[in-house]
Amino acid sequence: MPGLVLKSLGWGKYRSAVPETYFFIEDFKDMDMSLPNPGQLTQQTAQLHANLSPNGMFGFEVTTFAGDVPHAKAGSPTGPSSSLESLVCVSKPTRKPTGVGTSSS
Repeated sequence: MPGLVLKSLGWGKYRSAVPETYFFIEDFKDMDMSLPNPGQLTQQTAQLHANLSPNGMFGFEVTTFAGDVPHAKAGSPTGPSSSLESLVCVSKPTRKPTGVGTSSS
């Protein structure tokens, strides 16, 4: 849906990086602090979710990440079950220290 999400410009894998490292580049969106029009945003979001994916399932065909936390893969037949799987994945506590002031000792 043009205008709702940014256009991807390129993606790929770094030639030599340990661990394997990938990149994704998309259009720049100059953000301001104004709130979106609620009616327009919900209408566009509903329209986006009314479209079926090529496999008829919700989610992605590859594992996606929020930082180092993996999200659930595709395979949910309904939007609510897909959303629940994603919420469960991101709400699991991390097992390693992260952030400023943490140490590996």
